[in-house]
This record gives sequence, C-alpha cells and structure tokens, in this order.
Amino acid sequence: SIINPNLSGCVSILDCGITYLATFVNQRSSHKATIWDYTFNRKHWKTYLKKKFLEDKPDIIGISYTTLYEKFVTDTIEFIRTSLSKEVPIILGGVHVTLKPEEAIKLDNVDMALVGEAEESLVELLNALEKKEEIGKIQGLYYKTKDGKIKSFPARPWIKDINALPFPDYDLWEDLDKYFYFLGQLWLIGTRGCPYNCTNCEERPLKKA
Repeated sequence: SIINPNLSGCVSILDCGITYLATFVNQRSSHKATIWDYTFNRKHWKTYLKKKFLEDKPDIIGISYTTLYEKFVTDTIEFIRTSLSKEVPIILGGVHVTLKPEEAIKLDNVDMALVGEAEESLVELLNALEKKEEIGKIQGLYYKTKDGKIKSFPARPWIKDINALPFPDYDLWEDLDKYFYFLGQLWLIGTRGCPYNCTNCEERPLKKA
C-alpha cells in the first residue's frame, strides 16, 4: 500500500507519480498495490489509516515523501509504529528521498527508501521480500541492516521510453469524484523531467541526481 500523506488541506494535486507506481506494480507483477489518500480524510486521518490497514493487511507500506509534507510523513510513521504495526516494513519514496536519501533513511522507524524512478526497482524489491532473498543489489535502494547500518546501491538510470509504462489507473483513488469536482481533470505524463531551470523548483537539482 502507498500512502499519499496530504494533510495540508490542498486539493489541487492528484499525485500522478503514485498512480503510475501503483499501476506498474498491479499490471507488471503478481503483487497488489493500493493507494491510501489523506486528502479528503485529514480530519480523521488516524481512523482512516487504521481502517485501510485492517482492510488491506499490507506486507509493506510505502509513503510518498515531499519536503513540504515532512511533518505528515513523520506523524504517519509514528502512528503506524505505535498503533498499527511494529513489524510491517516502511519504505519512503518521492522527490525528497531522491534529493536527500541519507536524510530520509535516517528517520526513525524507516526501513528502506527508493530513489529516482522506482517502478522496476519496487517490483524487484517486492519479489525479493516475498522470496526472502537478498535486497542489497536493487538499484536505487537504501536500507538499514539489522545492526542499524545504512547500505545503498546506485540509482537505476532514468526511464527513457515512458510509453513502455502502463496507462495510469486512476480508479485506485477512492475519492476520484471529489478530485474531479475540484480539478475537473486528471494528469498524464508526457515527459519525465522539465526543460526549464526555475531556481525555486526541484527539477533543477533532480537533473543532477
């Protein structure tokens, strides 16, 4: 299960990155990915999270981590560990993780982090965890060993042909009708990356990641 930890009150962003990632897992592997979204559940997000956890019984929980949502991410991790499970692995991904992986993996109770475009790497990780195989050579993976050491493997190259990715399945979002009401549109990726160099945007440092 992948969490969109949006407790900001902003309803203007429907995370297409999570959508592409979950769709890839569902269509290109034997695993099942679901999306848990706080956006329209922020006033009762803990009750919502517990309900989704009991329904889906996830083997691993992914959290999308953007810098502005850092407090939402850490609050989510704390609630999972104190009220839901001390055992289910927690993995972080997203822009903040890609730009500052060492900072992300050092958060308390975080087991793993994936940098860059994670579709193929996440499927490889899920396969390895299912078969109880070594995860140390999965591209872009940062993880903590049992003795607390941090290990990592170089990031996977950027996907060159995004047409090879499956069409995003927006039915994974339970509140899609509410997003339609506020947005009136869905997002599709025509290219990954941006040709511009605005200094206030993460795209500039991402080009060097």
